[in-house]
Amino acid sequence: MTLRAPWQSVAIVVVLVLAGFAHAAVKDAAELLPAQTLACVEVRQPERLSREIALLLKGSKLEDMPAVMARFHENLGDNNPFWMYSVYAASSLLVSPEMINECGRIQGGIVAVTGVTKDGPEVVGVILAGDSNLPTFYMRAMLTADFNVRTVAEVEGVRIYREHSQIFRAPIAGAAPMPPQQEDHGPFMALLPSTIILGSSVESVQDVVRRFKGKSSEPSLASVAAYKEAAKQRDKPGFFAYTDLAALAGRMDELGQNLGSFGEQWRVVKATVNPKAVLSATASLTLQNGVLELKSRVDLDPKQSSPLADLMTAKAATPDVLHFTPRDGLLTLSLNLNDGEKRWDKLLGLIDGLTKSPPGGAERPTASAGIHELEERVKLNIAKDVLGKLTSAAVTLDPEAAMRPDGHVVPLLVLQANDAAAAESLEKQALLKLLGLATGVVPAAISEKGDGNIRTVAAGGLEGVLHTKNLYIGREGAFLAVGPDRKEVAAALNVGAKKEGLLGEEKTVAALKGLEDSAAVAVFSSAKEIVDLFKQMERAPSVMAAPPFAKVAVPAPRPLAPPPGLNPNDKPADDKPPRLSKRAEKTIADAVKAVESLPPTVLSLSHKADGLTLEIRQSGLRNTTSRLIDLLIDATLERLLEQQKPNAN
Repeated sequence: MTLRAPWQSVAIVVVLVLAGFAHAAVKDAAELLPAQTLACVEVRQPERLSREIALLLKGSKLEDMPAVMARFHENLGDNNPFWMYSVYAASSLLVSPEMINECGRIQGGIVAVTGVTKDGPEVVGVILAGDSNLPTFYMRAMLTADFNVRTVAEVEGVRIYREHSQIFRAPIAGAAPMPPQQEDHGPFMALLPSTIILGSSVESVQDVVRRFKGKSSEPSLASVAAYKEAAKQRDKPGFFAYTDLAALAGRMDELGQNLGSFGEQWRVVKATVNPKAVLSATASLTLQNGVLELKSRVDLDPKQSSPLADLMTAKAATPDVLHFTPRDGLLTLSLNLNDGEKRWDKLLGLIDGLTKSPPGGAERPTASAGIHELEERVKLNIAKDVLGKLTSAAVTLDPEAAMRPDGHVVPLLVLQANDAAAAESLEKQALLKLLGLATGVVPAAISEKGDGNIRTVAAGGLEGVLHTKNLYIGREGAFLAVGPDRKEVAAALNVGAKKEGLLGEEKTVAALKGLEDSAAVAVFSSAKEIVDLFKQMERAPSVMAAPPFAKVAVPAPRPLAPPPGLNPNDKPADDKPPRLSKRAEKTIADAVKAVESLPPTVLSLSHKADGLTLEIRQSGLRNTTSRLIDLLIDATLERLLEQQKPNAN
């Protein structure tokens, strides 16, 4: 008993000491920032985010990279070291199960701009380590071992550190050596229990420390109404961003002359947006249930008018136009054109405002006057004769399908008119006059029977812009298809009549669900892009340097002038894509199968009186991620083997 008593006393003392360090747990990083914060980016729900990432990687070779690398080393053989192997192996550790689990133990973090001074923005960042020891251990080790770290201030018993260095500068010729100059540089740093604070000024770090200690009575960012209203976005795992646009605009106006060359740019922004109409902006990048989603919203004051926001209609884009767009396009954009006449007038007003002469400058004709003059030359009223007869439009861009011989990409355009009569008027008159704006001469159209009564129109003066000699215009009821390839136009009319276009694809319909109220919708084929990335990877030259002591053949320089009989515009023979190995061809084929069921990435933009909302969503990741990761790992390592053993395949 006599031996145990001292240890009990020590234990009591330790508990009391630890109690002295106890503090109220910080539940939300936003509690540590002032309410006047201009902008911030926050990491939310790291634990849930780590679980989501783990599910995406489940079953992939990243879960057992030691076994993968062991098999690779066996195939590579002995005495064949190369630094690139270590790079790939080390990179895989960043997404290893242990690293993902450790990151999930971190509570969160935030970085913010709390103000703007003549010296630049005031920036402060906070890391809440939570149950993870990694962030604070690293910080403690750096502060302990770095010889240049000095204490520059203290607040509430917490030291604030900064790096202090001697700067040696070369002396002026003929002068004596200059003594070293003492300079402080880098961020101001503070280490608290399970918390790291970094800031651009000592005042910003001190403010966070006081809030952490409960010694500040000033309101925090967490109490701001706009921040609280975004609770649904903040409750999802991922990243959340917030900007007080009204306060930021006010600060820019206060700086006035100090904006320098940025002053003219700020004038353009004010004319385009009207800062009085915008209140705040929020954005979130989340991963939940295998769905990656970016959602951004700009809150507007319904009592104020924003020239840019007014160009967007509040009506939803009609989806029928997507029946006429091809399923295999890389990118398709659909836009609501209702109220086109009114919005055209607003667009001209905005352009006039942006091109207005600066204060003190000479007066010049307005842009709208120039456009009206062009309209008069061809007897066309764009607002009434074109936009007034359209309800929606869609454009499809596919570099592979629409690539011209000169390398330019020309899109396929689909227009939906008010009715069949309006579509006929556009086909036979308005669109031809629209093409004639550039030259003042309306091109003639030639009807071609077959292929849905498609008309051929010479591009004329627009050939340099459209990168094609002819345009083809076809009509099916109230729909028009316009493009540089007659077969593509005919195909669009054919699939549209049967409703077998993009909107007839089941996975596209599922991806667009919930976006019915959007004024603009875009569909991006992520599957096609992923396959294209694999093709580029397989066709790319070796990333490895030649083996030591190997003889490298130096190619002869190309002649400055082409030999007689050779067209200088012809591509040289060595510009052809390299022949792929059977392994590479199989990798690409496997990539096609892996993304076969992957839904497209969808984008939507909606406009209401109180705000603009942008959403970008990619679903179905859990079904494809692990297979794509395995393909990427195998292809990367196999390419290294092929480069070391070129005769193996």
